[in-house]
Amino acid sequence: MKSALQTIDDESTDGSTYRQLSTPMPLAANVLQGDTPLSTVYTKDNIQVLGFQNLAKQLHLKLCQSGQLGKCQIRLTGVSYTATVKDTNNKIPTLINVFEPPSCGSSNTAKQNTKFILKDVNAVFRPGTMTLVMGPPGCGKTTLLKHLAGILDVQGKEELLGSVTYNGCTADQVALSSLAAYVQQTDSHFPTLTVKETFEFAHKCMVGKIDPSDPLAINEQHWVDVLISVLGLTECADTKIGDAMVRGVSGGQKRRVTLGEMLTGRASLLFLDEFSNGLDASTTFDIANVIRTMADVLEKTVVMTMLQPPPEVYNLFDNIMVLDKGHVIYHGPRPDLPAYFESIGYACPPRKDIADFLQEVTTLLGARFAVETHHSCPRPTTPAAFAEQYRASAVCAAMLHVANEPSWPSSISASTMPSKVALGYLDCLGVVFTRTWTASMREMEFNISRLVQGLVMGSIIGTMFLDVGRNTVVDLEAKYVPIKVSLLFLSLVFQALATISALDVFMARRPVLYKQSQANFFYPSTFAISEWVLEMVWTVADVVAFTTPLYFAAGLHYSASAFFTCLGLLFTVSATYTQLFKMLTLLAPDAVMTNVLALFIFFIHVVFSGYVLPYDSMPYAWRWLYWSNPLSWTLRALAQNEFLSSSTLYDTLIEMNGSGSELRLGHVALNAYGISTNDDYLWASVVFLAALAVPLLGFTTYLIKTIRHRPPFSTDASSPANEGSDDYTATAEKDHQDNGSVALCVAKGGHQGLNSLAFTPVTLSFSSLYYTIQVDKDKTTRQLLKGVHGCFEPGTLTALMGSTGAGKTTLMDVLAGRKTAGTIDGELFVNGYPLDRKTFNSVSGYCEQTDTHESTSTVREAFLFSAALRLPSGTTDDQRAGFVDDILDALELTGKANAQYLTLSQGERKRVTIGVELLSNPSILFLDEPTTGLDSRAATIVLECVKRIAQSGRTIVCTIHQPSTVLFELFDKLLLLKSGGQMAFFGELGRESSKLLGYFGQFDMFEPIKPTENPATYMLQCIGAGTGGSQDGVDFAAAYKESALAAANEALVAQASQPNGNELTKTKKYEQSFGRQFALLCGRQMTTYWRTPAYNTSRVVLMVLIPLVFGSCFYNAPVVTSMDVVSQLSMIFMATSFLCMAILNTSITFVANSRGVFYREKLSVMYTPLAHSLSLALVELLYCVVLAVIYFNVIYWLCGLNAATDAWVWFLVSLMSTMAVVIHPDKDTYISCRLVVCH
Repeated sequence: MKSALQTIDDESTDGSTYRQLSTPMPLAANVLQGDTPLSTVYTKDNIQVLGFQNLAKQLHLKLCQSGQLGKCQIRLTGVSYTATVKDTNNKIPTLINVFEPPSCGSSNTAKQNTKFILKDVNAVFRPGTMTLVMGPPGCGKTTLLKHLAGILDVQGKEELLGSVTYNGCTADQVALSSLAAYVQQTDSHFPTLTVKETFEFAHKCMVGKIDPSDPLAINEQHWVDVLISVLGLTECADTKIGDAMVRGVSGGQKRRVTLGEMLTGRASLLFLDEFSNGLDASTTFDIANVIRTMADVLEKTVVMTMLQPPPEVYNLFDNIMVLDKGHVIYHGPRPDLPAYFESIGYACPPRKDIADFLQEVTTLLGARFAVETHHSCPRPTTPAAFAEQYRASAVCAAMLHVANEPSWPSSISASTMPSKVALGYLDCLGVVFTRTWTASMREMEFNISRLVQGLVMGSIIGTMFLDVGRNTVVDLEAKYVPIKVSLLFLSLVFQALATISALDVFMARRPVLYKQSQANFFYPSTFAISEWVLEMVWTVADVVAFTTPLYFAAGLHYSASAFFTCLGLLFTVSATYTQLFKMLTLLAPDAVMTNVLALFIFFIHVVFSGYVLPYDSMPYAWRWLYWSNPLSWTLRALAQNEFLSSSTLYDTLIEMNGSGSELRLGHVALNAYGISTNDDYLWASVVFLAALAVPLLGFTTYLIKTIRHRPPFSTDASSPANEGSDDYTATAEKDHQDNGSVALCVAKGGHQGLNSLAFTPVTLSFSSLYYTIQVDKDKTTRQLLKGVHGCFEPGTLTALMGSTGAGKTTLMDVLAGRKTAGTIDGELFVNGYPLDRKTFNSVSGYCEQTDTHESTSTVREAFLFSAALRLPSGTTDDQRAGFVDDILDALELTGKANAQYLTLSQGERKRVTIGVELLSNPSILFLDEPTTGLDSRAATIVLECVKRIAQSGRTIVCTIHQPSTVLFELFDKLLLLKSGGQMAFFGELGRESSKLLGYFGQFDMFEPIKPTENPATYMLQCIGAGTGGSQDGVDFAAAYKESALAAANEALVAQASQPNGNELTKTKKYEQSFGRQFALLCGRQMTTYWRTPAYNTSRVVLMVLIPLVFGSCFYNAPVVTSMDVVSQLSMIFMATSFLCMAILNTSITFVANSRGVFYREKLSVMYTPLAHSLSLALVELLYCVVLAVIYFNVIYWLCGLNAATDAWVWFLVSLMSTMAVVIHPDKDTYISCRLVVCH
């Protein structure tokens, strides 16, 4: 048997480069030394002591003995991926230009641009190796990983060329979902499940039923707990994952859940897409080391992307692949990379992380690294030139030699591997349903609101139709028939509409469904069936709560059979529409379009249900809609259930039109609506509705398998036409001439524009700061901050750092006044005076981690809006405009000033967030992890801008997770927290972090920092910030308290707590008057609506289609009989109702999406909530008036109506919709209240 250390090819004729490319890290030699008995049981209690490496060795031996060790080599040959995208020429879409035809003299092809996502990629990934894929945003990293994992969704005019083989087999010839695990960038989970429940579900789905005779059975039994321990999630194992509405784990913990979920299986191929986002450097290293062990010992093939890998993490990789705009500009051994780039004219400067160098070298910033070279070829400056140089290199030749070798004999063909889904069908159904049931039982607020809604509406409708079914005067029955049918129809419509809540619930789960179905966690039909069965459980309770008060209050036929038949029919139609609406969430691309489709389909069903228009009056072309309509079948059955019942009233015989013939009264009532008196239709309705669920479930399953909605690729500078342009090269050369280093860039950026408006410098000091929260209903408390002190001075940039969950953001939120719950103890001073929250908020700015802004605004518009509301009212327009220009210049956004926010890169969006806060002219600025989610190039630009802001005399406090060495040393001071919210260090960093390193150097048990090691990572490892905690027995919190540094800091805080004469004053809460706020908000809302054509055009389409359908049915319709009058009245009622519902339903998602902007601006005290609500209501009203004019004019001319509609009614409904979104704590509660408004 071959050792885990050996590669497939031990000898090579191509020299050291080829051997280095093929050979795994030497770490494996140490891993396999020593004896680890196969009988040792690794559990969560001993894994930290025995070590994960020993567990991996045991697993390797068991896999080898059982023949289950699957090793896989991946080869890519000539892979290219192109997409045809529209060239918008940076034109902002509006309600007018979105319909503009191509300009004269230009062809349609001129409006299209072919963009290379990947271009001629050749690569080899071998078992036992780790490959890091790097490059700037948009380079194709994620696309490459998805293609390797077999989950790349090629759509429309996109084209994928080339081949990918796995041990010589194509993707169709292997069970790739069992072979590969892909960890995506985003964290998509059921928010109400705990961490452990999420892991257990993934483990059951990916491993299946464990055979007791399997050598790995005992390991699998403890694998979930072991993995939770290894990933440092033990403390939160029983905590809900949470989301924006459900309190749960932290962002870093959630990221580790996403990683661990995919590691619960036995995949031989691991593809990790930026797993380290939101993790501190020490935790990142610990996890990467675990993956390194998996590659070495278990011979897994690992391909990983990272944005800002620290040097010690970078050094764990065997091979590096660098991409830019789809081109491979390097793919080879990690040790050979520096020499290769030096040979083509680029060198990594001292104290510059090599990973950061790789992110920047192909961009305009790469000119900073240019060096003289003896190479005959010119130094490359474009991605295409870099790729050409690489293809001509010996490194590429060595890789191609490996790629051209004969394929391995495959042991991973589909015939020899397990099925795509590990569990049997019934077992899979049980596991999926259990997960669905557990999640639903923890959403009791929503479920109870549904039941209350049904009970309230049933009682209201029942009392409106009180005793309508108990009249005994036959002569009056003719008047009561339409009322009774209306009652039955109204109850039917309510039950169908009540299921529309499934849209939002299912839409929220769609990302989880996509992720897990791509990984073949389960059969798609088991997910659809589980959701359907669960919905049926709640539908039964909902129908009973609604029908019981309605049925008996209205006095419908009093018999058990009639009552339960009515219950059954309403339950069946509710179940049908639930599945229909869930199917639409998979069919439509987004929530707005889902609501539009659901509303229009429901409108068609209502019109052709037989209530608005009797069957005999329907146009022949539309009658098929009557027979295929769930509402028509159910209304017919409900009417027959009532009027064919053996009641004295309905059995009464009446004379027909003086003809002498008599007919039963119940039959007369049914004939009036064109409903058959054959009671076979009653049970046929039940069969039809039950049978309809089968194709709906089938189509839902089909959509789960086939449909994947994602945004199209955008047009940007990555188009091939721009790669070799003179402008590109000239700009790069200019950047090289003007920028030599980060320090030079910061120094030359210290202009006076940031001080064009006067501000009061602020010193913030605090001592003995404690923060305590209540964690349980039994009033159990938890202390998140313990005795923290510090002093933040003007002109300084201070970093708040620590392990994930140590309390960095908590501390900053407490200082900034963002914590509204819990108890804060301690002393806080501003310029020596006790902190007054109202005054302090007026001189502080807070940049949240998430960048939430009005997406349709340009950068300049966003800045002007913030300046107009937040600068003092005495500031002139010229001063505001000048200050905006200064901020644009300081943040390097002048070139993007007229670009829409939604078109910006992530780094540019972060700078917009900073700029919006700077435009309040703050004295102190708080930033929460401004570099998280950014590549090193974008992070460099952001922190350079922040440094310039500090140099303007402002006080800057910033939390940060993984700064590179260069970025870390931009900070002046550091406040370091260890787990538990205790201080481990506070003080100046010193030149090249000398003071920080000197402090930790006094502890003899730590090795000195290595020359290439990042000081930020070093000090986190010293305090035990990784997944396993500190193993050195040093209590750094106690050591700091007893140190001379702590004494000096306490003296500094005491001095800063003495008044210095610069006391802050504040006379009013808002800088601008209510009228000014209202005017500015109205202007922004008008711009937002005008630049959101998809939202408004979808409403216009509804406003035209609905009247056209009505017109096709009622055009020149005679009004002769009483039923003709009823039909006309029903049409008017439904027309006005659907106008209300169309406006209401389509506005829900649109308004809800803007809540994040409103909350951020409210916390920044920009305007009053009333001004925001009134401005939104006014602009919505204006659009509603236009929509109503279109709607009713079409109906008027087609249907011959002689009445006008009152647009103010719809204003009231729209206003109630907007207010409901704002005041309710979550969307689920609002959905329930929405139906009350509609009815």
